[in-house]
Amino acid sequence: MMHPKIWTEDFPVRLHDLDAGGNLSLLSICNFLQSAASNHARALGVALKHLQSSGHTWVLAQLKIHMDDYPKQDTLVQIHTWPAGTDRLYALREFRIQDGDGRLYGRAGSAWLIIDVERRRPVRVETFGMAIHQTSRNDDISASIRKLPAPGRPTFTREFQVRYRDMDVNQHVNNVSYVEWAVESLPATILMRRALRELEVNFLGEAHLGDRVVSQAQPLDDSGAAFVHQIIRFDSEESLVRAKTIWAEGAF
Repeated sequence: MMHPKIWTEDFPVRLHDLDAGGNLSLLSICNFLQSAASNHARALGVALKHLQSSGHTWVLAQLKIHMDDYPKQDTLVQIHTWPAGTDRLYALREFRIQDGDGRLYGRAGSAWLIIDVERRRPVRVETFGMAIHQTSRNDDISASIRKLPAPGRPTFTREFQVRYRDMDVNQHVNNVSYVEWAVESLPATILMRRALRELEVNFLGEAHLGDRVVSQAQPLDDSGAAFVHQIIRFDSEESLVRAKTIWAEGAF
């Protein structure tokens, strides 16, 4: 049976998908991307359930999102996604965020690992016997994902406790909750007066139900437009997530 190398999936933007400014929220975008990636993996025969049967799982290791504009309520968003090859242990995947008329709102790239659940170690995609059919384009951004630094002296901090709603099927915190906590460390003057232009995230560790974490952020310069972030365990200060955000002046 033939499956599309480029997967397209529609997501209507409903009221609960919007942020306070009336735009499709960052968290909804992340959920749309994860849903499209999961459904394409299922169509390709490499879904999470398929890996779990042999004691393995997919883990999102890195994510980069660049937004030029944001959809509004009642827009029918189309997520286009495809495998973009491999880089060492990572399986790369690209996304485009647009509407049915072809208007491009944003792009995203991601890097995924296959983890041996018992050994807690990554497994090479090729060793696992999986063929990743590459569909590369000149504007792929997954290749630009990199390791991010931690804030030197955090200016902003906020503590969170892992709730049941934050958990995923791997029994640890969902990637979208980490993104939420990273952004929520910033003051309201940033969140309400600026629009997120770019997000880059390294997922480094796991948090579980009841854990306490601290989200930290530090400006990269005096412009108030770029920040480095880190989420650490409250008790051990182990780094769970590092991120970078870039913000545009005013709303899109």
